[in-house]
Amino acid sequence: MFKGFWVKYSLFCLILLLLGLIIIKQNQSPLQIEVANSYLNNNYSNYESISLSLYLNTEENLLVPLYVEVKIKPNYELPFYHDKIKTAFDKEVFLRYALLTNLANHLPQGLFSPLPKDVELLNYDIEGDTLVLNLGKGFENLNQDRFRVVLGSIVYTFTSISGIRGVKILCEGKPVAFEKYQQISFTKDDLLINYAINGLPYHDLNKYQVYYYLKKADVYYLVPVLIYDNVNKTIEDLLKNPIHHALETFISNENDSYNKLGYYQYYLSLLMNGLINNNGIDEENVIKMINFYEIALN
Repeated sequence: MFKGFWVKYSLFCLILLLLGLIIIKQNQSPLQIEVANSYLNNNYSNYESISLSLYLNTEENLLVPLYVEVKIKPNYELPFYHDKIKTAFDKEVFLRYALLTNLANHLPQGLFSPLPKDVELLNYDIEGDTLVLNLGKGFENLNQDRFRVVLGSIVYTFTSISGIRGVKILCEGKPVAFEKYQQISFTKDDLLINYAINGLPYHDLNKYQVYYYLKKADVYYLVPVLIYDNVNKTIEDLLKNPIHHALETFISNENDSYNKLGYYQYYLSLLMNGLINNNGIDEENVIKMINFYEIALN
């Protein structure tokens, strides 16, 4: 993996902005930690570049957002879908689906798609702000226990497309029976991912969105986690105690000075709970810095 000058420069600028928003101590010693950037070392200047977001699973059943820069060689034909791509939006939809299925071998080590590789996307339609995906034979035969992780990956991936808020899933033109949901159309609000409930009844608890890290193949990824906890919890308290054994934090009780990855998780956690203004740096900006990956299709 190679880190280019502009990526380093962008990281440096972002850190400076974060420093202006968060009160810190002086004389820190930032750790040198590999982040989730995979930079292609060849010259792809004549390749088409498409940016997209995928939501991928791990063996711990966590859903991880991945910002992907896809480099496509001129005259490359997307397997199974080349003849179906007529517009830029077609390419956005079919490329995402291909990377979750038949091209999933391009994904980084430790992250995977829960969709079967042999289930094709027959076609799609748009109903208002809902994307209707008509999947091929075999999807309806998935174990019902797998549908939760499969739906999470599909819905979060495709609602990352501008203008798409919901996803409806068909199989060979017919609605799929999701026993646990009793519906065929989903938004992100319908699917809880990466969550923990610390107490009952959870309706009486506060809802917090915080960010931890997951390490896969020596690379760190930011992972959003939704936590239901009592009202007197602080963001710092939650960040110091990851809710899953596979998750890590760079905010600790022993040291109140943070390295750069600690700043990222702290900043995002404050931002997503409305405790600071974004000042031009939103969740997507930071995720792109850390959970970044490049793929070449040729």
